[in-house]
Formats: sequence, structure tokens, C-alpha cells
Amino acid sequence: MTRTPTRKKRRGTQALHYFRIHANPLPGSRNVRHGGAYISCWVNFPHGEGAQLLARHYIRGWGWRVRSVQEHRYPTRADYVGDPALKYFDEAAADGCSFVFHAYPPDKPRKTRPRRPK
Repeated sequence: MTRTPTRKKRRGTQALHYFRIHANPLPGSRNVRHGGAYISCWVNFPHGEGAQLLARHYIRGWGWRVRSVQEHRYPTRADYVGDPALKYFDEAAADGCSFVFHAYPPDKPRKTRPRRPK
């Protein structure tokens, strides 16, 4: 009897990924009224790199430029028991992805004091 080699599970091949991404509005987009946003992303894709590329693609399409990926993890449904974010996890599991934007206002311009003549 010949044994077929068992496949090792590759790191980063779990199906559902969660990213927290920090982004700024692209110039000329309707998002310029915001200073930036933290985006919670659930992406159902087998590989981590591909999931992140998909998240970046959608975010750019909505008029945002990714500054940094602040978190990447592999959540399970059990992680969201009793959590309002369970609906986003379920949406991504069913439809492929889910995004929640937490935008913040732009910085207020600083008032400068006039210089005194010396």
C-alpha cells in the first residue's frame, strides 16, 4: 500500500480574515471632508496576501488611500458571540467581504499668533 503524502496546512490559508486599516481620503474624492478613517474589513479569501489586496482594492475604489494595516487576524464566529460585529462577520462569510468605516474629522487649522517686531 502506498501512502500519499499528507498536505501541510500553509500558514495564512484560513478562509476569513479581519483587517483594521488606517486610510486617508484621496484628493478630489468626496471623502475629503474627513481627516481619515479606520476601516474594519472582513474578507473571505483563502490566502492572507490576496485578502489584503482585495481589501485595498475596494478601499481605493471608495476614494481612500491606505496608510497602514494595523491589525490582521483570523477570526472565528465564536469570537463574536454577543458582539454587534457578528453581523459583519456573517456578511463576509456569506458574501465575500464586509467593511465598516470609522471616519474622523480633519484637523482644525491652528491659529498662529502674529510675531512681535523685535
